This record gives sequence, C-alpha cells and structure tokens, in this order.
Amino acid sequence: MNDWPIPNFPLEQFRALSFADKELCLAMIRAYCAEVALQEQIGLRPAEDDLSLY
Repeated sequence: MNDWPIPNFPLEQFRALSFADKELCLAMIRAYCAEVALQEQIGLRPAEDDLSLY
C-alpha cells in the first residue's frame, strides 16, 4: 500500500479526533485495504511481496 495518501498520519492527531471521526477513518482504511486486496486477487496490482521485483 505504497500509495496511501497520508502514510504517517500523526498519532496525536488521530487521538484528538472525535469517536465518530476515528470510526470513519478506520472504516476508510478497511475499505482501502479491501480494495487493494481485491485488485491483487484479480491481477490489477502486484502483491506487496512482488513489489521488490520492480
């Protein structure tokens, strides 16, 4: 997942979010991970292990 928009989101900022915003962030991360996994399964994206070949 080398193209996540904010790879190093500061933990302090996450802690400062409301509970609803934290839940939304986690739901978006889960959806992103599911999309990446689906792309890997159908061959649209190389698996993380295969990225070292590029």
